[in-house]
Amino acid sequence: MSDYSELKLLAEAFPADLDWDSNTEPFFNGPSGESLGGGATGFYSVYGKPFRLEGDDYDYDGPTYVEACNADFAKFMVAARDGVLALIKELESHKRMLLAVACDIGAIGKALKADMNADGDELLGMVIDLKAQNSRMLGWVKDISKTSGDKGAVMGARQLLKEFAE
Repeated sequence: MSDYSELKLLAEAFPADLDWDSNTEPFFNGPSGESLGGGATGFYSVYGKPFRLEGDDYDYDGPTYVEACNADFAKFMVAARDGVLALIKELESHKRMLLAVACDIGAIGKALKADMNADGDELLGMVIDLKAQNSRMLGWVKDISKTSGDKGAVMGARQLLKEFAE
């Protein structure tokens, strides 16, 4: 799914306050007053935000979304909304970063007067060549600053070295 906008809308509409726990059999008193039922079923349920009735001092489970499932499914259901939205947020951030890098590379290519329809290898090659030319020119300027008989050339070379040397 390359267009995740529908998935994002579904995740945003998904209940945000789900919880899960183990299902138990219904609990009731037998004919002699003994407790019957109430044991674990081995299944789990996923339910919405708990609520409290006026006058009660305990919470009831919210609406049940999944009646019987295994524990892993219940955990996934509870975490799905936030997980999907976090992944979409990260994807959107990466897209913005990629666009910024592409713009920066485009600006560098334009400044170097590179063929903007070429791939990145050509631009990288140009940068490597420019660095090599820069190293050769700095070497040449260093030589001039040490060996030239022209005092103006020596001073100019030394000034260039101050500005551009490593």
